[in-house]
Amino acid sequence: MFSIKNQWKRVDFKFPEKALQEGVINALMHRDYSSHSSGVAISIYPDSFVISNSGHLPDDLKVSELKKSHRSHPVNPDIAHIVFLKGLIDKLGRGTIRVVELCRAEGLKDPVWKDTIDGVTLTFNGPKALAAKKDDAKSDGVSDGVNDGVSDGVNRLINDGLIDGVSDGVSDGVRVEIIKIVELIMAKEGVNALDIATKRGKSKPTIERYLRTAKEVGIIEFKGAPKTGGYYLSTKMKKHIK
Repeated sequence: MFSIKNQWKRVDFKFPEKALQEGVINALMHRDYSSHSSGVAISIYPDSFVISNSGHLPDDLKVSELKKSHRSHPVNPDIAHIVFLKGLIDKLGRGTIRVVELCRAEGLKDPVWKDTIDGVTLTFNGPKALAAKKDDAKSDGVSDGVNDGVSDGVNRLINDGLIDGVSDGVSDGVRVEIIKIVELIMAKEGVNALDIATKRGKSKPTIERYLRTAKEVGIIEFKGAPKTGGYYLSTKMKKHIK
């Protein structure tokens, strides 16, 4: 459901099963199996369905080419061969085009692929009829203009931790990621690592490393059982956001 001028309207839609199947199989075919921390993750939201996997697209294949005819470049050809023989995927190299066609046939927005340093994500979006979000970044709990209190607080607590020997050297890139994570937690306290990873478009192991650093210096804390708990801002961090 979404709101237009304070009026709620129900929009029923479904993600095409064959497109989701293709997305999951592609993630398994292109997953990086060389690392024990690698994996495939599926996250479901009211208006989107996200499939992510560790690893990357082949070097000679760009994200922009996935919606056009391209040669097949399976990272794990043995897996690709098996699923092709089983009839689980169409002609090799055409699967991503078929995914787009199926989504359009259901009146959905085009799916979006991203290949980042932490892996590949495929996001299935809801129908075009859904109200556009005023600010996509804010809807994820991350604003374009970073809250000065958040930035100052994160940097101060990290620097204090470095002085006290709590954590090793923290790069500028890690600091920026922790700031983004803090803003996500501000928007929804109790969020877990997988949700944060999906929102940030990064792998769960990578996000867990950032979370570990943030916990070490007292920026955030984990509450609840290991499997069902989530992350909250620490009292020290909250003092910097007032």
